[in-house]
Amino acid sequence: MQAATEVRKEVNELDNLTTGKAVDVLLNYETVKLFNNEQLEVDQYDAYLLGFQVQNKYILTYTC
Repeated sequence: MQAATEVRKEVNELDNLTTGKAVDVLLNYETVKLFNNEQLEVDQYDAYLLGFQVQNKYILTYTC
């Protein structure tokens, strides 16, 4: 049970990072565009999202 709690905390953190990245990029779109960082932002968002999906799948698979 404690392992599931730790995984949930990690999922919550990854969810916060993913949401924060999306909001940050949208609010700073012109800056991202100006410095040609679109691919960097996409790669970071994808990494956060993948981590979130993997951990969330773990929770749904092993704790239900």
